[in-house]
Amino acid sequence: MITKIDHIGISSVTIANHINVLEKLGYSLAFHEKNVPNPPAKQSVLLHYTTPHDLALLTSNTSIGIELLDHGVISKTVSPMSLLITGANPKDCKIIKETTICGKTYQEVSLSLIPCNALLLNQDGPYSCQGICVNVRDLQKSIEFWQWFGCKVLEADQYSAHLAFKEFLTKNTWSIYLVLDAERSSAQYMDAAGVNSVAFVSSSAIKDKDVLATRGYLTTPIYHLRVNGRLLSILFIRGPSGENIEIISPAKEDASVVCIN
Repeated sequence: MITKIDHIGISSVTIANHINVLEKLGYSLAFHEKNVPNPPAKQSVLLHYTTPHDLALLTSNTSIGIELLDHGVISKTVSPMSLLITGANPKDCKIIKETTICGKTYQEVSLSLIPCNALLLNQDGPYSCQGICVNVRDLQKSIEFWQWFGCKVLEADQYSAHLAFKEFLTKNTWSIYLVLDAERSSAQYMDAAGVNSVAFVSSSAIKDKDVLATRGYLTTPIYHLRVNGRLLSILFIRGPSGENIEIISPAKEDASVVCIN
């Protein structure tokens, strides 16, 4: 069972600098680990496979967590995902275009302090990351995909949809905006520029993999990785528009299986 959104992944080759930026925006550093192994099971979600990588997780009571990932190189592939933020300083935003979602128009901006794009929900109050916006090739298929993770449709029209995800324990509610982009063709990768993934926490990645397979979604093998002292089972799923989604669940300390195909 999916219980929460753990984090949004963002590529960075200067993690220490971006940790400092996010801390000033109200995040707290949960951990920063270097030379974490990349198992072969992860090759399909990387454009340039490297064995070690660095990562840092930052959390906030008012925002979705951010995981900074350094794979040594950042691909120029354009990410289909943007943050949904409030309270951004206009000086830190370069306007790219306007995007209309369910009848409401938002500015899409490039952020100078965080290496990704964002949709400005509003500029009032303190900074907060309230979700993500995803450009999709097939709106209906993508709605059904995100619904599998527990997202509920609040609004939808011919070109866009607003979904909400309510966390099981905290009851925090985050937004997922889907915007039809019929010309979008590339898949999303963990070493691509900008937002590279969304990670959900589950009670069992193994059970989720079995259900996802029956629905025809492509998945990586499950692999076990120790991060911040905890042994985790990890699985990546490709959405119908190339979305890159991660499922994380606790693994038994006596887990002997390295990869589950």
